[in-house]
Amino acid sequence: MSKFSASDAAFEGFRLARHHPRAVLIWAGASFLTTIAVGVLTAVLLSGSLARAGGDVDPANATLTLELMRDALISLLLGLAIISVYLNGVYRAVLRSDDFHEDRWGYLRVGREELRTAGAVVLYGLIFVGLTFVVSLGASIVYSLATLTGPALGLMAVLIGLGVFFIFIFCWVRLTLALPMTFDRGRMSFRDSWRLTRGWFWPLLGMKVLTFAITAVVILTIFIIALAVAAIASGGNLREMLQGFNDNTPTLASYLNPLSLTWLLLSAAVGALQNALLYGPSAHAYRVIWAVTEEREAAKAES
Repeated sequence: MSKFSASDAAFEGFRLARHHPRAVLIWAGASFLTTIAVGVLTAVLLSGSLARAGGDVDPANATLTLELMRDALISLLLGLAIISVYLNGVYRAVLRSDDFHEDRWGYLRVGREELRTAGAVVLYGLIFVGLTFVVSLGASIVYSLATLTGPALGLMAVLIGLGVFFIFIFCWVRLTLALPMTFDRGRMSFRDSWRLTRGWFWPLLGMKVLTFAITAVVILTIFIIALAVAAIASGGNLREMLQGFNDNTPTLASYLNPLSLTWLLLSAAVGALQNALLYGPSAHAYRVIWAVTEEREAAKAES
């Protein structure tokens, strides 16, 4: 009988990297190219907008403000499309790894499934923007009550605040499977995720905590090594190499100089591994929990 383990799920990203190294390399290459493409496009758009404004960034300039908002929206939509492609790539590697035809381009596709996933990501984000607003409002109320009332009511306010925070965490965990289920079932599956995760809150919360802890340690270690390599490659002048990324108005030169390209290449490799580490566990959890649920229902039917 299938069994869900939070630790097994949390390490799914490492299994992906071990069993599908070609896919991870393709993800790294695609990440490198898309990062450069989006960076260059953003630089061109911003440079054009600023050039038309005479280089004067004036908040009172309505035309410039609208152009900058347009540029930001274009970059945001491109980023959303890229995230959806990588999300589905990881989900295919976990849920459809036995299909040879899915692995032709590292499980990456651009099509209707990616568009659906993009919509699910937007909806997911809107849900948690709303929850964040509720949590922030609850926190401000708790703070006001704690400062204006006596110790007893202040303690009650703190407990209410903890309850509001738990509601946020509860919803976050219960919707863990929404994105992989949307990909697998071909429809928005937020309600399906809510139903399927009933009774699995604590194992899924443990999976998420382990996933973020493992990812943080791995990514931090890699970036420390990458910084050391970049410092050596730049002759010890790392500040100049990173200056382009800190500019308020990025230019083509800040993205296309050799040292910046080297840094982007290293970042792309880290990003590919990060995608596997962060997105793989939820797909693994969906696959196993669905199998466990099916087996339980079949056992009930037989009895």
